[in-house]
Amino acid sequence: MVFIRLSIVLLSLLMLTACGLGTAGARPTTSLYCDNFLIYRMCARDMDSDGVVEFVYFEASEEVFM
Repeated sequence: MVFIRLSIVLLSLLMLTACGLGTAGARPTTSLYCDNFLIYRMCARDMDSDGVVEFVYFEASEEVFM
C-alpha cells in the first residue's frame, strides 16, 4: 500500500515537472501573425517587437478589430 502511494506521488511530481519544460514564453520570430477565425482571416501585429500585440485587423479589408 505504501509503495502504491509513493509511486503515485512520484509520478505526479514527474508529470508536473514535465509540464514546466515546454516552450512557454517563446515569442514568434516575426511581428506579424495571421490565422483564420471562423470565416475571416485575421492578423495580429506587434509593432515594436516587445511581445505585446498593438492591434488585430481583418486581412482582406485591413480594418482594425480591437
